[in-house]
Amino acid sequence: MPTALFAWRRTPPPFLIGGAEVTQQLLAEELAAAGWRVTYLGSHEAPWDGGTQLTDMRAHLHRNRVPYDEANGTLRYRWNGVECAALTQNNVEHALGSLLGELRPDVVFTAQEGSARLAELAKPTTLVAGRSTPSPPPDWASSPAVPTMGLLCRSSSETGHPTRPAPASTWCTRRSPAHDWLRTRSAPQPY
Repeated sequence: MPTALFAWRRTPPPFLIGGAEVTQQLLAEELAAAGWRVTYLGSHEAPWDGGTQLTDMRAHLHRNRVPYDEANGTLRYRWNGVECAALTQNNVEHALGSLLGELRPDVVFTAQEGSARLAELAKPTTLVAGRSTPSPPPDWASSPAVPTMGLLCRSSSETGHPTRPAPASTWCTRRSPAHDWLRTRSAPQPY
């Protein structure tokens, strides 16, 4: 079974604050729905000020009747087919190293604060996809500097029509690995 690992320093799904989180969550859920083993490593502490979000995360999971385990500063739960773990910021890199050895993922996705370091740690063992500025981009990256856009879409097995499209640069869609569940489509410029 193909395996994907999402690693970043923000909260894992479903705790969203913007477009990066939505994009990451949709991609993780689509991979899980396509039969991939998907693990999402994040932090319950904000990368910009270290403020913990554990209380809010527990309350949300409880309200939605999502079982979770909590031990040694780590909150673990399953969300829409994705195994999620929220750790303290100072444990993210160590946990990434452990998961790389344990899971042997086919790809690691990373983005946002500290992604260059996470990509650097993962790159010797697997394909890395993400945005890691100011470091050189990883193997497969979405580049906002590219002025044309495309869509990455999962195709319905019944109709062959795309479902849940995610915007991506044409640079990214041209480099997308060929899979029967992944199609690229051209899209008009949003501006």
